[in-house]
Amino acid sequence: MILAVLFFTACCERPWQTFEMSTPPDRQCRTGTEAGDDFYIWDCIDDEHVVITAYTSPATCAAPEMETVACGEQTEMEIAHADELADCREVPQSMRWSE
Repeated sequence: MILAVLFFTACCERPWQTFEMSTPPDRQCRTGTEAGDDFYIWDCIDDEHVVITAYTSPATCAAPEMETVACGEQTEMEIAHADELADCREVPQSMRWSE
């Protein structure tokens, strides 16, 4: 079982590998406890508000996705997950944005 978990998580593309950003996010959090959507949010970078998200669990993951809007606006991802983002928990150390 442990080997299977390591296999699945080792194959996951990390958001910072998929989307290279010049600075770490202003905020990062997970919508679940053991599993959930990891959100990485830049309030305003290069004249855009950027949100990158990826689903992560101990046994599986999803490819990271990015949405951008004008600074000061909200992305569709943020609007769709507004309730969850209000209670967002800290991203586990292994999934914190790598600087």
